[in-house]
Amino acid sequence: MKRLVFVLGMEPYNAEFFYSIKKKFESLCPAVALDVFYDQELLDNYAAVDAAIAQCDAVFSALMVIDDSASALLELLNKHSPEFVFSFESLPALMKRNKVGAYHFSEKGEMPKPVKALGKMLGGGKDEDAFYGYVQMQKLANRVMKFLPESFGGEKVRDARTWMTVSSYWSNSGEENILNMLLYIADKLFHINTTHDAPKEIATMGFYHPDYFAQTTSFFPDLHSFQKWEKKTGRDKGDKPKVGLLLPRKHLLSGTGYAADVIRAMEAEGLRVYPCFAMGIELHIVTRSWLKEAGVEALINLFGFPLVGGPAGSTSTGIANPAASDILSSMNAPYIVSQPLFIQTKDSWREHGVNPIQSMIVYSLPEMDGAICPVVLGALESDKLKTESTRLNRLTKLVKRWVALKHKANRDKKVAIVLYNYPPNQGKLGTAALLNVPQSLVNTMKSLQQEGYNVGDFFLRYAVEPEQLTRDLAATLSIDGKPITATMRQYHQWVSPKAQERIEARWGNAPGDISVANSETFIIGGLQFGNIYIGAQPQLFIQGDPMRLLFDKENTPHHQFVMFYKWITNGFGADALIHFGMHGTAEWMPGLQLGLTDDCWSDVLLGDLPQFYVYPMNNPSEANIAKRRGYATIISHAIPPYARAGLYKEFQALRDLLDDYRTGRDSADLREAILQKAALLNLNDDVPPQSDFERYACDLMNCLKEMENRLICGDLHTLGANPDKETQTELVAETLKNQSELAFLNLASDLLHTEPYSLLVKKSREGDDAALAAKQRVDAFCAQIVSDYIVGGKPLEPTAFTVEM
Repeated sequence: MKRLVFVLGMEPYNAEFFYSIKKKFESLCPAVALDVFYDQELLDNYAAVDAAIAQCDAVFSALMVIDDSASALLELLNKHSPEFVFSFESLPALMKRNKVGAYHFSEKGEMPKPVKALGKMLGGGKDEDAFYGYVQMQKLANRVMKFLPESFGGEKVRDARTWMTVSSYWSNSGEENILNMLLYIADKLFHINTTHDAPKEIATMGFYHPDYFAQTTSFFPDLHSFQKWEKKTGRDKGDKPKVGLLLPRKHLLSGTGYAADVIRAMEAEGLRVYPCFAMGIELHIVTRSWLKEAGVEALINLFGFPLVGGPAGSTSTGIANPAASDILSSMNAPYIVSQPLFIQTKDSWREHGVNPIQSMIVYSLPEMDGAICPVVLGALESDKLKTESTRLNRLTKLVKRWVALKHKANRDKKVAIVLYNYPPNQGKLGTAALLNVPQSLVNTMKSLQQEGYNVGDFFLRYAVEPEQLTRDLAATLSIDGKPITATMRQYHQWVSPKAQERIEARWGNAPGDISVANSETFIIGGLQFGNIYIGAQPQLFIQGDPMRLLFDKENTPHHQFVMFYKWITNGFGADALIHFGMHGTAEWMPGLQLGLTDDCWSDVLLGDLPQFYVYPMNNPSEANIAKRRGYATIISHAIPPYARAGLYKEFQALRDLLDDYRTGRDSADLREAILQKAALLNLNDDVPPQSDFERYACDLMNCLKEMENRLICGDLHTLGANPDKETQTELVAETLKNQSELAFLNLASDLLHTEPYSLLVKKSREGDDAALAAKQRVDAFCAQIVSDYIVGGKPLEPTAFTVEM
């Protein structure tokens, strides 16, 4: 008996699908035994896989992209050397093991340059379309080979034909193709007489709708045919917002039902859905052509992977993200990523969150293209992908509210702005890391007003003195300030019974004693200007160690904290929320890190309200927490420009004493004063006192100079405002000096005929006054070049760098 072993990665959701194929195949071809394993079994049940491969004649593997599992399979292939090996869509080391008689992959494991060039040509000449062109080329080759006699080209061509035919069966997928693939392998490689059909070509991209598929078991080949069906069935009636879906073709062919669930849920909310499927490498092509032409107002990636290249990546480095950015920017639509967890159980997800491999493939890679709102739709239950109604509802409501922002007039939109306020009562209200919040807020309100938003009397009150806003806001947080409030009746309306029970188990009966006016009233606080609400983050009220709240799964926010965010959505009726500056506390509430459930407090608090988050660009890790746990769209702002640290207070006093010493005013009292001052400033560890006082004084002076010239953030960044030219000059000059491996500095040194800059620095630290003066000349020259030609925009001429000595 012949044996064939399948090892499949990321396919547990298809267990029933492959079990059905196995039964049919072994019934049709009893002379071949088929074993099917999944990647995790290489780690959990290694001995069984080892025994199967040891006895087999051929190994078929696909989607082996997890390092540990791929390495284990590679080890078994090396150990047992099966006669035939097929490996598709896997790590390069496994792809190199493809072997069918005289046909095998090159050691490099990559497409030859001529093949790449032809693929690019067939893809329309765009670098990002080369893989799509390669698929077209493979289809063309398969069609040509049908007409060639079996003897054409000898043994190597025959074996290449076999491999390509198997590849064609697998890439077209579906139960019929995979069953015929097994029968073909039995016939061509095991020489067992079987009847099999040729690969049935199924479009690599098109449109799907569950109603049409249920009637015809067919897909729509293009946008025109789908729109024609829409018109015929009346689905194009009314002014419904258009939403594009990117669906995995393979999941549709294997019978998973989550795509149908998403489509029906969105249609039930009055959305017009354009469900577009692809193999993966065509994601950007269908987006760029069909979905853009359809005019979709939101794009939902139910596939994962990058938009350009999909699971295959890209044929050229550095083109995927720019190409995706161009496509998505031209569409000007929210790009949302969402999918069930296809290799993780529901219990595992709800207990531990999304596992690392799915976090990377399904969420991290699309996020690099700009995807937002990572909603997990469900997970494996009894080896089937099943959606969860609460998550499906969360995605649908989010999409509906994001699209509504496009249709509502700016003058009618209500926007809530939340300012930082932690720790409370310590002057932190209205602050944020690296950001001048008061003036930035004024500038933002100006932009909103210019775009037609109703900002009320904001500028009459705060245009001249922005800092007054935080004082007025602070006054609204107590009952004496006549604050905005919410009632217990609203608490029972807006907070689910399940959430109420959890809160009261931790904080006692509502309303509790935190930020309440009385037993029936919560203090919300905040200021309202037309359709703009500005509020302060609720206080945590966690004594001792506030971070406990973030890591204790049983903890909850208190009653008023929950009501603050519920009031923004339900009381104020916000269309969008802006968390203004790093960072908030809502996204740090107890719950999962990625793939929130309805039990996660960030999800409970922020719900389906579109959120924008102003965050400094130098902290992407925490910004990503806000993005994942708060469904926030991050608006990155620049960090403040750098400036020289300078010396202050006692450090300047020590510098003055050292200047006295160096100018010849030496005395025992002066030396003692220097020693005492250095000790007071805790400099003895950096510059230990020594018997050679002159050497010690020189080292101490160099230490102070380094401190004085150290670059620090010189100010806070202000949204909508540029630093002055002097600050820009210093920032650009220092950036060039620090990031160009001294090329800029050495050029200046050459032009000024000084020693190399690195040598000047070394000598300056050793107290060489001439070297210090030369170094300062080089620094000044660099600053002047930046001031004239980069900041000042002076035209660059051939004689620009002529230096007068």
